[in-house]
Amino acid sequence: MVWIREAVDALKNVIAGFLKALRDQAVEAIELEAKELETTFYMLVAAPLAGIPLAPTGLVLELAHLLGEELDRALQRLGRWADLFADYFASLGGEW
Repeated sequence: MVWIREAVDALKNVIAGFLKALRDQAVEAIELEAKELETTFYMLVAAPLAGIPLAPTGLVLELAHLLGEELDRALQRLGRWADLFADYFASLGGEW
């Protein structure tokens, strides 16, 4: 009877491992889908700012407030572009 118990325990372990693998794959698929949806959303809202019309302007204006942090970061980087050459030469060191 011991061998039956060991066989049942081994079968339980196999099924548990199979279920864990399925669960992990499902989580990875959901994370990938969320990343793709986030990228699509960002493109819908930010592309018109770069001159690429992907969505109607009304929709873009309606969704733009959801990108607050990303737009703030983009504007901070844009403010530094004015001093791009100054930053470059300053990084080289020396007196110019």
